[in-house]
Amino acid sequence: MQGSGLRLRTIDWKSAPNLTYGIYYSETLEDESWFESDDSIPSQGLSTRITLDETFAQSTLFFQVRVVE
Repeated sequence: MQGSGLRLRTIDWKSAPNLTYGIYYSETLEDESWFESDDSIPSQGLSTRITLDETFAQSTLFFQVRVVE
């Protein structure tokens, strides 16, 4: 989407093998402001990297990576 101002986000983190992770995002750090982006990301080993399929217009976002049980 060249020229649209939308941004793809690539996230990488230290991970553990055989776990599944979820990515959550927020424009603020308030407890009730988190939205699920994806909750079925399999670990890639000791490090995991993904590019989110979504595009975000916000210039500042906060992300959480959580282990999914």
